[in-house]
Amino acid sequence: MTIGALDKDSGALAKRLELQHRLSTFRLNDWIFQHIDPKPGERWLDLGCGRGEQSLPLAKIVESVTSVDLSEESLAALRAADDTDRIETVHVGLDDIEKLTTRSGFSGVVGSYSLYYANDPVALFRNISSALNDGGRLFFCGPAYENNIEIRSLSAIATSGSGLLTPTKPSQFMEDTALVICSSLFGSVEVFRFENHVRFTSVRDLVDYWTSHNLFRPDALDRFTALAKEHFERSDQFVNVKRGIGVLASGLLAHSPIL
Repeated sequence: MTIGALDKDSGALAKRLELQHRLSTFRLNDWIFQHIDPKPGERWLDLGCGRGEQSLPLAKIVESVTSVDLSEESLAALRAADDTDRIETVHVGLDDIEKLTTRSGFSGVVGSYSLYYANDPVALFRNISSALNDGGRLFFCGPAYENNIEIRSLSAIATSGSGLLTPTKPSQFMEDTALVICSSLFGSVEVFRFENHVRFTSVRDLVDYWTSHNLFRPDALDRFTALAKEHFERSDQFVNVKRGIGVLASGLLAHSPIL
């Protein structure tokens, strides 16, 4: 799957995260850590780690974390923030993680809003299963079908892009493709969902979020800003709901048709 320019822009990622954190009460990391349940002595692999949202708190609990990302800028920010000496960063794409399976024996693998960027999802999950130890577990999360439908609808009007209202490729990966593959590799596959209401209270914050997102189209900036202003003339807030899905897979199958 093609990675958009703003998906690998470390600054844009930081802006989106800051806005989501400031304008909502839901904490994605709390939700993730409830499901991955890391323990002292474990070795973890963080795929698409970004600036270390999961790697940094993981490293304070487990023995070691191998953090993988395609953005060297994000990895540099992660290294600068690490005060544990338990994190190893690896600058590589998801389709090349086979090189890491020689380090098999990971207790857990986590991927937050990242795994759907792999061009070959079957190979990706095969490599993940090879990297896990016998009792290892995989947790990954990403967008559900109706994710961001509110801001997608506004963006569709601004850009005259009706295709923005159809399910995205990442959501199709999370809701369909990944579940089929994981069910052939793991004995247990559990699905969890969340809703995060992000409440924008100003035109500036809403426009800032949009311009840091891959929905952004420079030629539609004036139109989007005008629509945002019109909205705030009618209401004191714009609520965008981030709808997510998480998958916890464990119990590697010895004989899988995928393998």
